[in-house]
Amino acid sequence: MQDPDLLGLEVEVAGDQERHPARIGRQARDNLRGAFGLLSFAGEAAVALVRALAQPRRIRWRTILYNVQTAGFEALPITGTL
Repeated sequence: MQDPDLLGLEVEVAGDQERHPARIGRQARDNLRGAFGLLSFAGEAAVALVRALAQPRRIRWRTILYNVQTAGFEALPITGTL
């Protein structure tokens, strides 16, 4: 059997092997936190939508239409230059 260093291969040491499970665990934890945040946002948006549809008089149409105009129509020249 030949020495791995002579073949130009990198050899993992025990310290590196201990770091991989910890890194994988941190990534899994961060992914779960992100998924939980996304699920929380979707749930809160659904509740707000149901409440708004239950009482449509409380919807502030002028504000919504203003934001649609500002973000949509007035942004077309900016996005057109891209």
